[in-house]
Amino acid sequence: MMEKRSAIAPVAAGQSPGTVASFVYRSPVAKMPKTSFELAMERLRAAEPAGTKENALSSQQKEKIAESRRVAASRLAECEILFRDSLKQIQDPAEREKAESEYAIDRKRIHDDCDRAIDAIRRIRG
Repeated sequence: MMEKRSAIAPVAAGQSPGTVASFVYRSPVAKMPKTSFELAMERLRAAEPAGTKENALSSQQKEKIAESRRVAASRLAECEILFRDSLKQIQDPAEREKAESEYAIDRKRIHDDCDRAIDAIRRIRG
């Protein structure tokens, strides 16, 4: 017959196991190993510099970020309209592929510009 371990362990050596005061409840959960996610998050927190913590944004910063996103959305819409219009006129598959790759590059550039603008706004204090 296998012996079951309890979550109760003696506090001090030399005390009898029958004494109630000599036992402390130890949670079995406390002894479980950390998950890989918890370990990764600890490493990230330890690796990040002290000044990189997110600060609360002011209302002015929030407005600038929203404006930056609106401008990016309008630029994307304009780019898409021009791209679709050009696709209607292109018949050659090679030129069509070239136009599609240029459109993808333009979209990526617009997104990157927006992200850089937002990062710059967040770095400004106040």
